[in-house]
Amino acid sequence: MSAANMDEATLPETEEPSPVIRRKLRKNWKRLAPLEGHTGRLFDTMQHTDNRTLIALKSGFTVDIVNADTKKIYVRNVPLRMLWHFCGVSVLDRFIPDRNGRPDRLKIPVKEAEKSGVARVMRYMRRACKAGSVRPTGELRVPPSLAAGIETIRACRVFGLHADADRIEDVIIDEWIGNEAWYMTDEHVELIWDGYHGSLRDTVFGDVIVWFVLTEVQDKSHPLAEEIRWMLDQDYYETLKARVTEEVQRKMWRLEDHDQFLGRCQWERAEQMRKEEERADRLLRGYHQGPLPMSNEEQAAFHHGTSAKALGIEIMQAGLWDGTGVGALQDVPVRSLEHPRAGADTPVPKSLGRY
Repeated sequence: MSAANMDEATLPETEEPSPVIRRKLRKNWKRLAPLEGHTGRLFDTMQHTDNRTLIALKSGFTVDIVNADTKKIYVRNVPLRMLWHFCGVSVLDRFIPDRNGRPDRLKIPVKEAEKSGVARVMRYMRRACKAGSVRPTGELRVPPSLAAGIETIRACRVFGLHADADRIEDVIIDEWIGNEAWYMTDEHVELIWDGYHGSLRDTVFGDVIVWFVLTEVQDKSHPLAEEIRWMLDQDYYETLKARVTEEVQRKMWRLEDHDQFLGRCQWERAEQMRKEEERADRLLRGYHQGPLPMSNEEQAAFHHGTSAKALGIEIMQAGLWDGTGVGALQDVPVRSLEHPRAGADTPVPKSLGRY
């Protein structure tokens, strides 16, 4: 046997290298922080409700949401249980006129909400009651236009969803209109001040229009300043012109920036509402130890030269005094207590059992 053959016989066969096993590393998922207290938003309410309860909200009787004046249908076949869970019982009490029989319509006043905003809110609620794979993964979306955003805010407030309305309002006021790139037009002024039956004039949207006129229209720095100044001379913008004139006379806005001006206007509105509530409460309780606070209109109409006898005659003619020494109080409506919002484990009240 040759040396070459001996080497081939004695050398062991070379083993093939074993394949490298690449193990997939386990991904470390970031643990989500626990949800804080209930904020009242639709998305938060959905997350705090178990799956079986959400799916069960679609069962039961349904109603059509309609315009209270024209009877035009906004949304069809809305489950009552879904409305009660997300909005609360107060919505049913306010917009369903007949509680004796089975309600079939939810009548929304024409001055409080529009069809597009109501439909947008109802779509989000319906998606929240579907299977987990198709449910919303975030908050109620802010619409891309100013008009659609305002209509969504109004619809949220009608259904008691004030947390969602405040969130969308903050985005529009701070990130849209408050941005330097925002271009205010005469159409925006008309939409906010003259649109929606004038309901936005005493809100933060009306304050934004007043600030815009004070800072950009008065000094004619805006390209549409002449057009907007012409609008202020029209009869239907008389209230806006009066509001601007009042701010010019007070001169406080010159020492404020955009946010400070909006904050002051909001504080003044809250203070005025507080005084009106205190006045109503004192009238309701019948306190006569001290003089009742007078409104601005009453102070303007009051004359210090009026004698006590003439003042007493005026009170008797108004029906506030019968001459016995104790004045008759005017009827002041009593505000009912708000019902707590429904939670995930809150049982359906007996008054809603038929729904």
